[in-house]
Amino acid sequence: MGTAINSREREGPILSVAPMLAVTNTHFRSFMRCFTKEAQLWTEMVTDGAILHNLDGLQQNLGLRDVEHPIVCQLGGSDPRALAEAGRHVEQLGFDEINLNVGCPSNRVVSQGCFGAALMKTPELVRDIVHEIGRQVQIPVTVKTRIGYDSCDSRDFLRNFVETVAAGGCRHFVVHARKAWLKGVDPKKNRSVPPLLYGRVYDLCDRFPELDFSLNGGVTSIEQALDLTAGRWSDGTAEMDAILRRITKDGAVKPLKGVMIGRAASNDPCILASVDTDFYGTNVNPPTTGCRRAILDAYREYLIQCTDDGGHSLFSLLKPVLGVLNGMPGHRLFRFTLDHLMRDKTREWTAEEVLSHSMTVIEEAFPGVLEYPLRRPKQCRYEEIATKKAEVTETADLDHATNSSSPQGGTTVATSVIV
Repeated sequence: MGTAINSREREGPILSVAPMLAVTNTHFRSFMRCFTKEAQLWTEMVTDGAILHNLDGLQQNLGLRDVEHPIVCQLGGSDPRALAEAGRHVEQLGFDEINLNVGCPSNRVVSQGCFGAALMKTPELVRDIVHEIGRQVQIPVTVKTRIGYDSCDSRDFLRNFVETVAAGGCRHFVVHARKAWLKGVDPKKNRSVPPLLYGRVYDLCDRFPELDFSLNGGVTSIEQALDLTAGRWSDGTAEMDAILRRITKDGAVKPLKGVMIGRAASNDPCILASVDTDFYGTNVNPPTTGCRRAILDAYREYLIQCTDDGGHSLFSLLKPVLGVLNGMPGHRLFRFTLDHLMRDKTREWTAEEVLSHSMTVIEEAFPGVLEYPLRRPKQCRYEEIATKKAEVTETADLDHATNSSSPQGGTTVATSVIV
């Protein structure tokens, strides 16, 4: 088991990578550790039934590697006793914290046993769940929620919800600063259509100074996360501006415990390359954050281990790297090559081979791009030149790859790729 401390013990602010269904599995979390050793990682939401009905396969399905600490296991469900028993198994597996999902607005989640964001309708039940889990475990039990649901989205509603749940023992709330529409809006739109109201989260910090609050929603950079924890970021509402004036004036409002970043980390993982030094104040970032080649070479070593273990699909192993060239020349070609080789039926590819050959394609098309520093300025000479070249070259490369045929009838990306 790792020696990482949990959020309750950490004095400074926390940067978390949000739980995301079909994203934050053990492969994604291992990839994240190429960028940051300090950021708090989360599992996908795991239902109590998925744990309790598969105890024999628990280590294989939910086991974690030491490198993944600090890590939170997010549970979904609505039965206090079942969740408490599941929490006990989670603690035995070595997780640092348990989080109860009271924020997922997915129709699939909401309709199955009334959990996720639907639990906001019954704060007393959430209180009882937190209390029951807390009786069974020694690690912290937190709650991730929204600022409201449907028409129940007032400041008083959120205050009452937090007050009720805190009575069950929850000391840390992770709040997505949007309300949830439980019907008629799909999960993707629920992440963008309801407006962000950061002021509601800061209001909780002011109202409940004895509790900790982390903010989630719309965070796209480490710079923004730092500004949010320091009270320097406004959502433009009068409510938020008034609270920020108070923070600036006399520091009366307790600062956020942490900030959570979600899809941005999945779409462009390189934004996390400076988390350890910029957010946590460490002296250095992981040595792999020097360039994309170092990141991908480290992940190739991980893929070799996974190949030896067996039982992993190519897509699940390689999905974490899809955004590693986001914003850089070769991004489209890299994704296309990965996808093509994963679908190639002319030979049996290992995940490490797919990644290695995809790197070769990028090196040939865009020399030096894998060595370019992760922390690049917004305007740089290399990008100006290479991006213009990419507009022409990537389209040509993609057309060539699509139209070329292998002897077996499959398409090839480049003759140097298929061996």
